Amino acid sequence: QVGINLYTSYSQWLDQSDNQRLAKDKRTHDKLVKQYQKALDEKRISNEEFNAKVASADEAYNKKAWELGKKQFNRNKAAGAAQVIVDTVMATMEASHATGNYYVDAGLAFATASAGALQLAKILSAEYPEYKKGGYLLGPSHEQGGIELRDRKTQQPFAYAEGGEVILSKEFVGNNPEFTKLAVASSQAGGSKINFTNST
Repeated sequence: QVGINLYTSYSQWLDQSDNQRLAKDKRTHDKLVKQYQKALDEKRISNEEFNAKVASADEAYNKKAWELGKKQFNRNKAAGAAQVIVDTVMATMEASHATGNYYVDAGLAFATASAGALQLAKILSAEYPEYKKGGYLLGPSHEQGGIELRDRKTQQPFAYAEGGEVILSKEFVGNNPEFTKLAVASSQAGGSKINFTNST
């Protein structure tokens, strides 16, 4: 358990360090875009050159952000798996002599170990999310530069998000319009808790 706690603390330190580096990369990216915009305004480059340069800068930054998010995801996945293993071993040992009845304790231990194995399998099977079916965003906070969302065709940014926020799939929104309205209203009101009893 001590080893896991040390790894978790180290992983959190790495996450913070990576996020700070990504925030610095974002400032560099924004500075480049401003330079390109100035060159365009002064007619030193064409619109086509401007768009190409901005697209290249965006691609480089987004690649770094994606790779950082994946690294953090895999670190958290490893920490979660290790914690489940330790918890399962300890719980199984405890269950193995919970009542003093060999057969009852053996059944409890088997059930505990099986539940832990299922939880571990779920963690290990998790993939870094692509968000086609929705999911939690991974990445820096708004204060650290946020996550820039861009239209792939026009390369124009249309929103900024941050790690910890959620993407809902189009299918979910279509099938749950009332819930979506409540969720959006709550979010825009500062994240107030939804009272389903009074909202129906």
